[in-house]
Amino acid sequence: MRGYLLVLAVTLVAGLLWSQNARPSDVRPGDAPYTPTKLEWAALELQIRYGHDFGPGKHSSLRFQPENDG
Repeated sequence: MRGYLLVLAVTLVAGLLWSQNARPSDVRPGDAPYTPTKLEWAALELQIRYGHDFGPGKHSSLRFQPENDG
């Protein structure tokens, strides 16, 4: 039983050390922190409050999407 616990502990520590030493090239694009702009927050708020999808059979919808805020 102690042998299994020792193997488990060594495996966990090795995995932790390996994950901390990951090179920046190993980081996937979605892993980086992201902070939305004020325009994106406003579009989200408008979409939540006033956006409406009239259903798949209809040919109109009301959506708020952030465009270039430059």
